[in-house]
Amino acid sequence: WLPLPDGVKTERVVTAQQMYEAVGRCYGDADAVVMTAAVCDYRPETRVEGKIKKTGGERLLKLVPNPDILASLGREKAGRILIGFALECGDAARENAMKKLREKNLDAIVLDSPAAMGAERASFVILSGEGCEEQLHDATKQTVAQRIVDLIEEKGRK
Repeated sequence: WLPLPDGVKTERVVTAQQMYEAVGRCYGDADAVVMTAAVCDYRPETRVEGKIKKTGGERLLKLVPNPDILASLGREKAGRILIGFALECGDAARENAMKKLREKNLDAIVLDSPAAMGAERASFVILSGEGCEEQLHDATKQTVAQRIVDLIEEKGRK
């Protein structure tokens, strides 16, 4: 685990279900929430402790959906500012991000691509529910984070 910054309340989780429950416990106290990454969309239907021994035959893995934490927050928004991220690529990236913004009831969504993962600098697009679009080319993640904080402050003043 990373060291905790002073004044930050932390809930440590391992599974998507634990994260869903932890976010639900904390959400009522929040004025704004920024969800920067989604947990895996699917998980194995059954969890096995230890190693699965090789049997020589084929093995099928049945996957079931994890809860959509961001969508659940959007359904219970009640005046909070809610910002998400959309990791998308291809010609439909912007369209897919806008669809997430609408369906999950977000105030804004940060569109990035797989090239941003692990990179020091990348290009991002911030899309808002009001139809505004802000391009951040070759930006550091710190620059994007500061822009998100500024956006929350701007929306909080409205």
